[in-house]
Amino acid sequence: MSPRDTAAKQQQKESQKAGQEGAEAVADRTGIGEAKTDPEALRRDIEQTREDLGDTVEALSEKADVKGQAQAKLEERKQALRQKQAQAKEQVSQKQAQAKEQVSQLRERLSSATPEDVKSAATQGATMAQERPIPAIAGAFALGFAIAWMIKRA
Repeated sequence: MSPRDTAAKQQQKESQKAGQEGAEAVADRTGIGEAKTDPEALRRDIEQTREDLGDTVEALSEKADVKGQAQAKLEERKQALRQKQAQAKEQVSQKQAQAKEQVSQLRERLSSATPEDVKSAATQGATMAQERPIPAIAGAFALGFAIAWMIKRA
């Protein structure tokens, strides 16, 4: 062994001894913990403290990262909007299916209407028009539109 290696080993032993004495002194003065004489236990404590400190520093840096926080919130909001968009699309397709079914039923009724059915509907319409003129006008307009549409398609 070279004199340099010997000096390094001696210095390492002295630093371990000083660390051990310091830990015992702290434990004795504060009454916290127990005086540790095992250098491996001290090393494990030091390593655990370093890990805890690293976690704390990481958490603080995340809190200080305003840009990162803003991006995270933006992503959350985007995801929420995507979900709402998907729900809205589903509702629209349900309404479209209902409307198609109603149109189909109307076509079926119109194609199978007899003159007596038309006369009965006209009488009901006239009575309703006298009782409530605004909805009757709207209904007449819709009926006229439906008939015109059917004529064009035929």
